[in-house]
Amino acid sequence: MGWTGQHNCSTCPETKWCPGGGSLPKLCAGGSKGNLTGLANCFACEAGKYQDAQGQSVCRECEKGGYCTESTVVPTRCAPGTFGNRTGREVQADCFLCPAGSACAFGAEDHALCPAGTFANVSGTPDCL
Repeated sequence: MGWTGQHNCSTCPETKWCPGGGSLPKLCAGGSKGNLTGLANCFACEAGKYQDAQGQSVCRECEKGGYCTESTVVPTRCAPGTFGNRTGREVQADCFLCPAGSACAFGAEDHALCPAGTFANVSGTPDCL
């Protein structure tokens, strides 16, 4: 009678998700991963990690100088006046306030001491004066 059962279905491959209903597998979007077979949805990258490419099985550790909230595609850089000297930061509050006597530009991985002839007398300064 032309009836086909589920025995003709294939398991959705790793790095892809399958919406069902005979649709073809779709690549996991950036900000997510597909590290198992048979997924109906991909897993969001957890906070502290990101994925900038489609169809990946793992998320990457968030880089120094930035932070990654859940489902991040591209890390957000630490705000001017702060720095991030470790990987895996999750929110802006994880970036350290730049200490007095130094400056921290947008996305700084560490604070930079003010050169001779300049100063920054308060913490959280993006530039030496």
